[in-house]
Amino acid sequence: LLDERVPPTKPLHKEEALAKLAQLYFTSHCPATLQDFVWWSGLLQTEAKKGLEAVKSGFVAEEMNGQTYWIADTFKNAPSNADTSIYLLPAFDEYIISYRDRKAVLPLDNHSKAISSNGIFRPTIVANGQVVGLWKKSNAKNESVSLALFESSDVLSKNEINKAIDTFSAFLSSR
Repeated sequence: LLDERVPPTKPLHKEEALAKLAQLYFTSHCPATLQDFVWWSGLLQTEAKKGLEAVKSGFVAEEMNGQTYWIADTFKNAPSNADTSIYLLPAFDEYIISYRDRKAVLPLDNHSKAISSNGIFRPTIVANGQVVGLWKKSNAKNESVSLALFESSDVLSKNEINKAIDTFSAFLSSR
């Protein structure tokens, strides 16, 4: 069945496959570290390093807190979004799970609230790139959601939060 639906692909040598995987990961997850790539891919550090070495000319290295972060050249000078952006992300979303060190988006104080002791990643609320709380479906019909912010926030307005809830609730009820 797979052969009927997926066209055949050209086999890749190991070095090509490592380079392609590194290119795709660092482009879609930047900024990220080599350790993040190892965590996400399951590769050995030496394999991950070979993949990164093969493609690093398309990335910029930035040092921060003793770590080297790789950023795609195309994103280096991208404008930042000045508006408050709020997203309701599902459990196990790539935004959190793809990184070994999540401190940049999820403060250690809230780590155990968003990720259970047995590794369950809960649905999160992200505001301006930071995990600020949790959400869950309020009823069995998936028509609404309830929120639990980690702490009260002067940055988030009720209007912005309600807009994010309305957008997500509309998506849930359309399914």
